[in-house]
Amino acid sequence: MPNTTITKATPEDLPAVRRFSELLFGIPEGVSEPGQTDAASAISEGCVLIAKDGGQPIGYINWEYFGADQKHFPNSIFLSELWVEPPHRGKGLGRRLIQAALDTEHPDTYKYFSLTHDPAETHLTRLYESFGFRVTGQTEAGNVMMTKNRD
Repeated sequence: MPNTTITKATPEDLPAVRRFSELLFGIPEGVSEPGQTDAASAISEGCVLIAKDGGQPIGYINWEYFGADQKHFPNSIFLSELWVEPPHRGKGLGRRLIQAALDTEHPDTYKYFSLTHDPAETHLTRLYESFGFRVTGQTEAGNVMMTKNRD
């Protein structure tokens, strides 16, 4: 993928990020889902990276900063959404997006990275473990909880 770039998303990327989020959550366009990040806010806060191939959006990752009062992951950088368009999967783009999010400069207030995922997607556990994440438990909904210390 020689023409693929990963950069911070801008307001012009909002339609693509919203579409990717809707595809990720499997919901109809324009309907919000609990846990789905507000794309406009995330972009304005600098918490979205977008991958483009030849200028066409093909994937994204975003995160949220969780404060001290967050139940499962206080003071963490929560990787909340990752999406790669199906024709671009299996080529390392998801790995590049994750690494770019980990390499982004984050405020020192947040002590570690965190995420959750569907336990049926065991490949995700292996993927995130390859970045140094470890399984730390399970949410009330049964999702796998993982954390990684900041390097």
